[in-house]
Amino acid sequence: MKFLVFIFSLSSTLAVGQIDCVNCPPLSSVPLPTVTLPEVLPSLIDIKKVSYQRRSSVKHCKRPIDLVDTIVLHHSESSSQNSPQRINSYHLDRGWYMGGYTYLVNSPYRGESTPASVVTEGRPPELVGAHAGTDAYVPMRPKDKDAWNAGQILCGVEGGQFSPDSAELIRTKIVGGQRVEYMKANVTTIGVSVIGQYFGNAPRFQPTSNTLDMIAKLICRLQKENPNMVNLRVHNNYHPTDCPGNLGKASNLSYIVQKAQSYGCNFSSIPGHIKISTRINP
Repeated sequence: MKFLVFIFSLSSTLAVGQIDCVNCPPLSSVPLPTVTLPEVLPSLIDIKKVSYQRRSSVKHCKRPIDLVDTIVLHHSESSSQNSPQRINSYHLDRGWYMGGYTYLVNSPYRGESTPASVVTEGRPPELVGAHAGTDAYVPMRPKDKDAWNAGQILCGVEGGQFSPDSAELIRTKIVGGQRVEYMKANVTTIGVSVIGQYFGNAPRFQPTSNTLDMIAKLICRLQKENPNMVNLRVHNNYHPTDCPGNLGKASNLSYIVQKAQSYGCNFSSIPGHIKISTRINP
């Protein structure tokens, strides 16, 4: 009986609302711990992902994305109304694995309201693209050689074994009596293509500030994700072509670089038609 009385007395004393704390401050004055949450940066521009057809039997290559230091600007030389899937179909018709560009930009011509402004991922960034030119090569950097020797740049077909393929990606030339190794420019670049054609003097073929701003936001986002991407180039820096038309004018490239800088990124650019690669035929 005494035991039961003790339990009843103890439970009554500890009942909710009955606990007395003489020296406790009011709850509102108790300092709460400061919790620092990781900063979440807003995305400069959204990148849409879609499904594409592929030729699974066609050889393609993989590379570490941190080898990429250059973004190459193109135009698709097609209707501005074309979808990324349609561009992919054009490239499939050439016998390629899939579309050769890593990113595609839809943006209306001057004075038009369609198509909707959107950026879409094309060939996945970890795959070597098909855009700078099949015969465009650049000198191998030490990091390229390290990745090659470590077996990190591999070629193959879907469902098969991937392996190094020097016949596909590496060339050697004697320059000034020295043996120089070159790597296909596609390995260290990604291609960004604005869907449409930008040849000619007509106002509609001059890129709008919205189009140039979309490019600036895209390349800045890519640089923030991969700080090694520091160069902006155009197709005709690598290959004898007029691509990307008016997009490659020095004034437009300067505008893109300045806008990217306003978003916190720094790029170097070279005007169109200044050769920076070596053409080496198989």
